[in-house]
Amino acid sequence: MIVPPIRQLECACSDALLSQHSVTSLQECLREVLENSIDAGASSITVRLLGCEAWGTFVVEDDGCGISCASMLCLLGTRYASSKSLSSLGYRGEALASIAQQARLKVVSRGAGSFETAVVELGPGVQARRGLCPPHSLPHAAGGSGTCVEVTGFPIDLRAFSRVHPSATQGGQSR
Repeated sequence: MIVPPIRQLECACSDALLSQHSVTSLQECLREVLENSIDAGASSITVRLLGCEAWGTFVVEDDGCGISCASMLCLLGTRYASSKSLSSLGYRGEALASIAQQARLKVVSRGAGSFETAVVELGPGVQARRGLCPPHSLPHAAGGSGTCVEVTGFPIDLRAFSRVHPSATQGGQSR
Protein backbone atom coordinates (compact mmCIF):
# COMPACT_ATOMS: atom_id res chain seq x y z
CA MET A 1 0.00 0.00 0.00
CA ILE A 2 1.32 3.45 -0.91
CA VAL A 3 1.65 5.92 1.95
CA PRO A 4 -0.81 8.75 1.28
CA PRO A 5 0.69 12.08 2.32
CA ILE A 6 -1.03 14.23 4.90
CA ARG A 7 -1.98 17.49 3.24
CA GLN A 8 -3.65 20.67 4.34
CA LEU A 9 -7.22 20.73 3.05
CA GLU A 10 -8.34 23.63 0.91
CA CYS A 11 -10.64 26.18 2.59
CA ALA A 12 -13.67 25.19 0.49
CA CYS A 13 -13.22 21.56 1.54
CA SER A 14 -12.57 22.25 5.23
CA ASP A 15 -15.62 24.56 5.38
CA ALA A 16 -17.80 21.69 4.13
CA LEU A 17 -16.59 19.29 6.82
CA LEU A 18 -17.83 18.86 10.36
CA SER A 19 -15.97 21.90 11.59
CA GLN A 20 -14.32 21.93 15.00
CA HIS A 21 -15.39 18.40 15.88
CA SER A 22 -14.41 17.29 19.37
CA VAL A 23 -13.86 13.66 20.26
CA THR A 24 -16.01 13.40 23.40
CA SER A 25 -15.54 9.90 24.82
CA LEU A 26 -12.77 7.37 25.27
CA GLN A 27 -14.70 4.94 23.05
CA GLU A 28 -14.87 7.50 20.23
CA CYS A 29 -11.18 8.30 20.71
CA LEU A 30 -10.22 4.63 20.42
CA ARG A 31 -12.55 4.13 17.43
CA GLU A 32 -10.93 7.04 15.54
CA VAL A 33 -7.43 5.62 16.11
CA LEU A 34 -8.54 2.10 15.09
CA GLU A 35 -10.18 3.46 11.91
CA ASN A 36 -6.86 5.11 11.01
CA SER A 37 -5.17 1.69 11.33
CA ILE A 38 -7.81 0.07 9.13
CA ASP A 39 -7.49 2.87 6.54
CA ALA A 40 -3.71 2.27 6.55
CA GLY A 41 -4.29 -1.32 5.40
CA ALA A 42 -3.08 -2.92 8.63
CA SER A 43 -3.24 -6.71 8.74
CA SER A 44 -2.38 -6.75 12.44
CA ILE A 45 -3.65 -4.29 15.05
CA THR A 46 -2.82 -4.56 18.76
CA VAL A 47 -4.77 -2.59 21.37
CA ARG A 48 -3.65 -2.25 24.98
CA LEU A 49 -5.92 -0.53 27.50
CA LEU A 50 -3.79 0.83 30.32
CA GLY A 51 -6.16 2.96 32.38
CA CYS A 52 -9.91 2.92 32.76
CA GLU A 53 -10.87 4.93 35.84
CA ALA A 54 -11.40 8.68 35.37
CA TRP A 55 -8.70 8.96 32.68
CA GLY A 56 -8.23 6.59 29.81
CA THR A 57 -4.88 5.50 28.46
CA PHE A 58 -4.40 3.16 25.52
CA VAL A 59 -1.88 2.14 22.88
CA VAL A 60 -2.76 1.03 19.35
CA GLU A 61 0.00 -0.53 17.21
CA ASP A 62 -0.41 -1.58 13.59
CA ASP A 63 1.56 -2.84 10.62
CA GLY A 64 -0.22 -0.61 8.09
CA CYS A 65 1.42 1.63 5.51
CA GLY A 66 2.59 4.07 8.19
CA ILE A 67 2.95 7.82 7.87
CA SER A 68 5.77 9.48 5.96
CA CYS A 69 8.32 11.44 7.96
CA ALA A 70 7.46 14.62 6.05
CA SER A 71 3.78 14.28 6.98
CA MET A 72 4.61 13.44 10.60
CA LEU A 73 7.03 16.30 11.07
CA CYS A 74 4.95 18.99 9.36
CA LEU A 75 1.22 18.30 9.60
CA LEU A 76 0.23 15.43 11.89
CA GLY A 77 -2.20 16.63 14.54
CA THR A 78 -3.05 19.95 12.92
CA ARG A 79 -6.64 20.80 12.08
CA TYR A 80 -7.84 20.28 8.52
CA ALA A 81 -4.80 18.22 7.55
CA SER A 82 -5.64 14.73 6.35
CA SER A 83 -4.59 11.78 4.22
CA LYS A 84 -8.22 10.61 4.10
CA SER A 85 -10.32 10.21 0.98
CA LEU A 86 -14.07 9.94 0.58
CA SER A 87 -13.82 6.15 0.96
CA SER A 88 -11.89 6.41 4.25
CA LEU A 89 -13.30 5.89 7.71
CA GLY A 90 -13.50 8.60 10.36
CA TYR A 91 -13.25 12.36 10.34
CA ARG A 92 -11.14 14.24 7.85
CA GLY A 93 -8.38 16.13 9.65
CA GLU A 94 -10.15 16.55 12.97
CA ALA A 95 -9.73 13.53 15.24
CA LEU A 96 -6.02 13.63 16.13
CA ALA A 97 -6.11 17.40 16.61
CA SER A 98 -9.14 17.05 18.88
CA ILE A 99 -7.54 14.23 20.88
CA ALA A 100 -4.36 16.29 21.34
CA GLN A 101 -6.41 19.15 22.82
CA GLN A 102 -7.69 16.88 25.57
CA ALA A 103 -4.98 14.31 26.26
CA ARG A 104 -1.36 13.54 25.60
CA LEU A 105 -0.93 12.08 22.12
CA LYS A 106 2.22 10.30 20.99
CA VAL A 107 2.50 8.93 17.47
CA VAL A 108 5.51 6.92 16.25
CA SER A 109 5.42 5.87 12.60
CA ARG A 110 7.49 4.64 9.68
CA GLY A 111 6.09 4.93 6.18
CA ALA A 112 6.25 2.08 3.69
CA GLY A 113 9.66 1.88 2.04
CA SER A 114 11.24 4.30 4.52
CA PHE A 115 14.19 3.68 6.81
CA GLU A 116 13.30 6.67 9.01
CA THR A 117 10.97 6.54 11.99
CA ALA A 118 9.36 9.76 13.22
CA VAL A 119 7.71 10.70 16.51
CA VAL A 120 5.21 13.44 17.32
CA GLU A 121 4.10 14.25 20.85
CA LEU A 122 1.29 16.75 21.44
CA GLY A 123 -1.12 17.58 24.22
CA PRO A 124 -2.31 20.14 26.73
CA GLY A 125 0.54 21.39 28.88
CA VAL A 126 3.05 19.43 26.79
CA GLN A 127 5.86 21.01 24.82
CA ALA A 128 5.13 19.80 21.28
CA ARG A 129 7.87 17.50 20.03
CA ARG A 130 8.44 16.42 16.44
CA GLY A 131 11.50 14.54 15.31
CA LEU A 132 13.19 11.36 14.20
CA CYS A 133 13.68 8.44 16.56
CA PRO A 134 15.54 5.11 16.49
CA PRO A 135 13.97 2.34 14.36
CA HIS A 136 13.54 0.10 17.43
CA SER A 137 11.01 2.66 18.73
CA LEU A 138 8.46 0.84 16.58
CA PRO A 139 8.86 -2.84 17.58
CA HIS A 140 5.45 -3.92 16.24
CA ALA A 141 6.48 -3.08 12.67
CA ALA A 142 9.53 -5.38 12.90
CA GLY A 143 11.59 -3.30 10.47
CA GLY A 144 8.69 -2.60 8.11
CA SER A 145 6.10 0.14 8.06
CA GLY A 146 3.59 0.77 10.81
CA THR A 147 2.30 3.16 13.43
CA CYS A 148 2.00 3.23 17.21
CA VAL A 149 -0.47 5.70 18.75
CA GLU A 150 -0.46 6.26 22.50
CA VAL A 151 -3.18 8.36 24.13
CA THR A 152 -2.61 9.18 27.79
CA GLY A 153 -5.07 10.81 30.16
CA PHE A 154 -8.16 11.09 27.96
CA PRO A 155 -11.24 11.84 30.11
CA ILE A 156 -13.48 8.76 30.14
CA ASP A 157 -16.55 10.98 29.63
CA LEU A 158 -15.62 14.39 28.25
CA ARG A 159 -19.20 15.66 28.53
CA ALA A 160 -19.09 15.20 32.32
CA PHE A 161 -15.49 16.44 32.45
CA SER A 162 -16.37 19.61 30.50
CA ARG A 163 -18.98 20.60 33.07
CA VAL A 164 -16.16 20.85 35.59
CA HIS A 165 -13.49 22.04 33.10
CA PRO A 166 -15.30 24.07 30.37
CA SER A 167 -12.05 24.94 28.56
CA ALA A 168 -11.68 21.27 27.53
CA THR A 169 -14.25 21.66 24.75
CA GLN A 170 -13.77 25.32 23.85
CA GLY A 171 -13.42 25.70 20.12
CA GLY A 172 -15.17 22.41 19.54
CA GLN A 173 -18.61 20.96 19.44
CA SER A 174 -19.60 17.64 20.83
CA ARG A 175 -22.01 15.54 18.91
